Amino acid sequence: MQTHYALVFELETKIKHDKKCKVIYLTWKVPISPALQPITHSTCVRQVKLGGISGTPDHRFAIINGKMFETGDVATVKITGKSVTIHCLEIGEASVSISMDGIDGTRELKLSAN
Repeated sequence: MQTHYALVFELETKIKHDKKCKVIYLTWKVPISPALQPITHSTCVRQVKLGGISGTPDHRFAIINGKMFETGDVATVKITGKSVTIHCLEIGEASVSISMDGIDGTRELKLSAN
């Protein structure tokens, strides 16, 4: 994973000596905590997991990243420490169709064969 940095502060020091002026810039870079790093499209897609499907054919429930959804539900889940809003569009026998805020298109989550 790429490390992102935040500029903590920049210090400008001027030293005057014999009418010459030196300017020294000191810059510190400190890694940003994972919760503040941007989430990429591929990170979101890879980390959204379908945990299970239950219910009757006309009233199904899906568990996505530990949260229960019905068709039409919108909920926020945590992905790498960030909140991502998921829209449950359709729940089938073995898959769920979702969309995610900030990511174009829909995704199909399938039950794993484990």
